[in-house]
This record gives sequence, C-alpha cells and structure tokens, in this order.
Amino acid sequence: MQRRDCFGLHDIAKKVYRIAEENMEKAGEKMALPEDAFKFFVLNKTGEMDLYLCEYMDNESFIYAAYLGMLGRKPEPRALEKWMAYKDMPRFKFRKKMIDNIMKSAEFRAKGVIVRNNIYSDDVNRNAIW
Repeated sequence: MQRRDCFGLHDIAKKVYRIAEENMEKAGEKMALPEDAFKFFVLNKTGEMDLYLCEYMDNESFIYAAYLGMLGRKPEPRALEKWMAYKDMPRFKFRKKMIDNIMKSAEFRAKGVIVRNNIYSDDVNRNAIW
C-alpha cells in the first residue's frame, strides 16, 4: 500500500501488525486480517471508504478492507468463501463487482458511509455519500 504519509502511520501500522503477528504465532493463533487490510483499518477514517488506500492490495486483502470500510465489520465466513471464489478474476473487474454488490445492500445504505476515490463506479460522482 503506497500513500504519502507525513506522520509515518503506514510504517507504525506495519510494525504493530508484525508484533501482533509474532505474538499470535507464539500463542498458536493466526491474525484475523491480512496485513494490508489491517493497515487499511488503521489509515482509513471511520465512516468512510477510501478506495485509494486499497490500490496496491491483492484481491484477498481487498475483500477484508471493503467489508471493514463499507460495512464496519469483517466478512462472515460464507461471504468470504463466496468472494474468495472470485479472487483470481482481473483486479478491476473483481473490485467493481464487489463494490457494486456491497453498495446495493441495505446494510451498506443504512451505514451512511462516504465512498471516496471510487474508480470502480460508472457514476460521475465518485465521492458518493450513500
């Protein structure tokens, strides 16, 4: 994830993730989020989904980031399984399908999340408030 970061939050989030990952491994556990999704969670503003922060993620990390940013939660196991079946699609096509699907959901509309930098939308207003 590349982004201008004058406060060094990206590096701090990366270090925190690595420390937590080491501690989880020592306890015989696994991190609940991929590293890029964790960094997204740290850098993204609550109540917003800034798709610019997801630009360099792989599709698996994008699934977690989209759910965190747009729905305020991790994907439930069935949804994760559903989206993982599509994760090898071309990146733009996969993300457009996922973002469109989430934005059509009643859960998303009820959250009032602001979607920023939505290059996956056909809508001219890419900083939509839903």
